[in-house]
Amino acid sequence: DLKSVIGLREIIKIEPVTMDPAKKDLILNITKEALKSLQTMREEEGKNLQKDLGQRIDSIENHLADIKSRHPQVVEEYQEKLKERIKSITNDLELDETRLAQETALLADRSDITEEMTRLKSHINQFRSFFNTNEPIGRKLEFVTQEINREINTTGSKSSDIIISKRVIEIKSDLEKIREQVQNIE
Repeated sequence: DLKSVIGLREIIKIEPVTMDPAKKDLILNITKEALKSLQTMREEEGKNLQKDLGQRIDSIENHLADIKSRHPQVVEEYQEKLKERIKSITNDLELDETRLAQETALLADRSDITEEMTRLKSHINQFRSFFNTNEPIGRKLEFVTQEINREINTTGSKSSDIIISKRVIEIKSDLEKIREQVQNIE
């Protein structure tokens, strides 16, 4: 194998290379220019990635605002549907308002997304704060993206509303695109 061949004495010799100083300066200058170009390209790519990620986070935040504003309506609509269903089943007999309020309160409790909305806002703020650092943020962005995904999954599972479900799907679509972009970040 190669290790055995390299280990044999006198087979491979490493000798210092002598180079014409003019060629050495030329190579060093070309190398410096190539590194500058690489750095400029990486900075430009970073700006474009930041812009794209910022737009996607803005989109997610807009969908979250829609979800948050829609949630109270869902509880009211549930109460109205429940009233109608009970009336149709009982042939318009008197409705027990206390029992209706209890059922509505149960739905409101089961579908409460206040905690998820609070954590999502926090995660979005964290995500944006990483844009203002000069240290590697790829892993951190990955982690925060996973946390956003976890919270939006919980939000989706707590809701039976079609409008909220559509917003959750839009957010998940944006998150998938964010996840792909984050893979390109150091």
